[in-house]
Amino acid sequence: MRGVRRPYGEANARVAAAILNDGEVRRGLREKGIVIADDVWFLGALHDTTTDEVKIFDAEEAPCSIDKRSTN
Repeated sequence: MRGVRRPYGEANARVAAAILNDGEVRRGLREKGIVIADDVWFLGALHDTTTDEVKIFDAEEAPCSIDKRSTN
């Protein structure tokens, strides 16, 4: 999109989280011996090392059972 500047890596972080939260992907990983606990939810994030700021994406999409206090 012209005029909208997104930090490099934002899309990668969001896609990685979406893939790792997918039930089919988790089942496939489990079959290969990689078990991700059911109560684990991945969130994409970026760390700006020049300001030490961390931006967490899509925290509102996490299941209600996930403690979201540390994502603000």
